[in-house]
Amino acid sequence: MNLNKTPYVQPLPDHYTRVNEREWTPQEVTDFIVKELGSDIMRPVGLKVMLKRELSSGDKKTLGGIIIPGGSSDLDVGKIIDFGESAFKNKDRFEMGCPVNRGDLVRYAKYQYVSVGKFECLGFEIVMVYDDKIEGIASSLDALKSV
Repeated sequence: MNLNKTPYVQPLPDHYTRVNEREWTPQEVTDFIVKELGSDIMRPVGLKVMLKRELSSGDKKTLGGIIIPGGSSDLDVGKIIDFGESAFKNKDRFEMGCPVNRGDLVRYAKYQYVSVGKFECLGFEIVMVYDDKIEGIASSLDALKSV
């Protein structure tokens, strides 16, 4: 039983490194954004990370896969769509380099986007957060347990 009512995301081991550490070409980034959102409408700049909200930790998922919104947890899950040119480059904060990649499911603090941005685009909820507000990497949406 999860008493703190937040989704459990297994922490990465200390020796964890990204398998796919190569740089994406501009065309690959554009293709990925179009695949995820249907259009290349916006790119984040600076330290910002653009996420497509996948699941709120307060949401409940039925056995049939229907998501019922609700809850008051402070954490959400989103898929990384793109990040700015300076994101994850600060060696003091990210000693091992960029810990995430486009397409990763990540946990982020729900109210961290207030100063950066949240908007709807083509039917998707898009959230912009700063790179250091990403709190964990999820293996899959099905692995997340909401209470």
